[in-house]
This record gives sequence, structure tokens and C-alpha cells, in this order.
Amino acid sequence: MGNFRHEYAPLLPEGTDPRRIQSHAHNDWLQAAVVGGIPGLATYFAMWVIAIMLLIRIYRDRNQSVEARAMALAALCGSVVFFSGSMTEATFLDEEVRHLLMLIWAAGLWPLYNRSRTIETGATKEA
Repeated sequence: MGNFRHEYAPLLPEGTDPRRIQSHAHNDWLQAAVVGGIPGLATYFAMWVIAIMLLIRIYRDRNQSVEARAMALAALCGSVVFFSGSMTEATFLDEEVRHLLMLIWAAGLWPLYNRSRTIETGATKEA
């Protein structure tokens, strides 16, 4: 883990400018595989599949409010943009950008939060 630069450098043609030796894979999928191996790549893939499936489910659910469905669609669009960018850059590796994706997913997935809990009105329950 963390040896991408050291393993990548010997594979480059001789005489390559040292500034061109990358310290990480410029693809989130490759980076997940380099750092975590097959289990890491599988976990990264599962995270994306679950998030996308949940966003689609919320968007298609006619029982959800218009706002919830709109936020799910917006989060789905934001995910597509992030996913597209991650093909040529390790965006998930950048902490600030990763936090932005988590915020986008949180905004789209909020209808799932505490959906089984009832809101207490402050009245005491009689046994």
C-alpha cells in the first residue's frame, strides 16, 4: 500500500522526466485495486452499486415527496459526473472531493434515514 510510485517508475521508459512519475493511479478503479487488491476493488464497486441502486429506488418511489425524489435525481446526476471524472483522475483519493461525494449521497439518500422510527410528540406513553 502506498508504493504505486515506486512500482510504477521502473515500468516507464528510460530517461522519463521525474516530474512525470505519478504518485497514484489516475483512475479511481485502478487506485482502489492498487491499494486494496481484489477485496478493495470489490468493496469500492459494491459501494457505488448500492448507492446508485438506492438513489434510483428513491427516485422511482411515487410515495416519496417531490423534494425527496428531486434530491435523489440530483444526487444521481452528481454521482454520474463524479463517476465520469474518476475515469481519468483519482478523485476519490482527494479528501475534499470525497467529502463532497458523501454530501451528495447524503442529500439524495436522506429519505432512508430513520424511516422506521416514529416521531415522539412529547406525550408520555401509557403502558
